[in-house]
Amino acid sequence: SWPDINIGTAAENEITILADQDGLVFYQNENDKSGAFNSFVKNIALQPEKSEKSFSQNFIKIKNQQYMMVKSRLKKSKWLIISLIPKNQLDAYTESTRNIGFFLGFFSIVISSFVISIFIRYFTHPLSVLSNQLKNAGDGNFKSMLNIQGSSEISLLSDAYNNMIKKIDDLIAKNYVSDLAKKNAQ
Repeated sequence: SWPDINIGTAAENEITILADQDGLVFYQNENDKSGAFNSFVKNIALQPEKSEKSFSQNFIKIKNQQYMMVKSRLKKSKWLIISLIPKNQLDAYTESTRNIGFFLGFFSIVISSFVISIFIRYFTHPLSVLSNQLKNAGDGNFKSMLNIQGSSEISLLSDAYNNMIKKIDDLIAKNYVSDLAKKNAQ
């Protein structure tokens, strides 16, 4: 065993093993007094490779705990690097990733809703002003004019409303003058 060797960074509870092609363990970052990992590594090292890939992964059970085993055989030296990651740790990582995804999705929906509501208010505000002015005209107030700036369609509606109100007011004035003239003539 080489206690001073450092093979990259291992996740919490991950077991990293370096062995030669015969299964002799040269490095292991967990103290294995039972020898369970040594016999496991010897079995893995002596198994013929099923494919040309130098990398594989699958789930195994050692010491009543399930691990994801990732192994890689170095091409030139035929040495094995085996990494055993506890399944419960993988499940915790998966759950954490899922929770972060849910949070980000919810946060994105809230922000999108806020931005969309601002855009809707920006584009519909001139129409609500026009609608209120039309209600006022319906109630008999023909003196108020609109000055709505914005897209060409909205400003055209504002100008058309102003022209309509001006014509209605002129017609009312003419009708009033005409009625006064008739009363004076009688």
